[in-house]
Amino acid sequence: MLDLIQIRAVVESEYHLMNLSAKTRERKFCDARKMYSYIARKCTKYSLKKIGEFIERDHTTVLHSIKRCEDLMETDKNFLMKVRGLVFKTTGILNIKTATYKDKIDVFWSSLSNKQQEEIYIKVNEMYANNSGLKKEIHYVN
Repeated sequence: MLDLIQIRAVVESEYHLMNLSAKTRERKFCDARKMYSYIARKCTKYSLKKIGEFIERDHTTVLHSIKRCEDLMETDKNFLMKVRGLVFKTTGILNIKTATYKDKIDVFWSSLSNKQQEEIYIKVNEMYANNSGLKKEIHYVN
């Protein structure tokens, strides 16, 4: 699930932190949803239904978005370059061997509100305090 959150964060940051779940048909929102659906399908093994849940769409909408994205990539070179750039960013973050946890967190952390950041910080501290095995696994990066 974290993969889908990170993909969404990368796409939203490319479009200046807009909300992919917005119920609008404005072109920039539609293009962003197409890119999210395409990248999520190509870079993860999640079902269309699961991919759609993160943007409040059903599986048929996700499938249509993927097909439209592929069509646009064939005809519009600018769209193709934008998708390739996002795929590159996303795969770099999702690649466990090359990306640190800090890199992964940095991508979506800035898109969260202060309240969401505070809630996550509190939950992580609680998890850390209650799990001695976790203390051995965490390596902090400055």
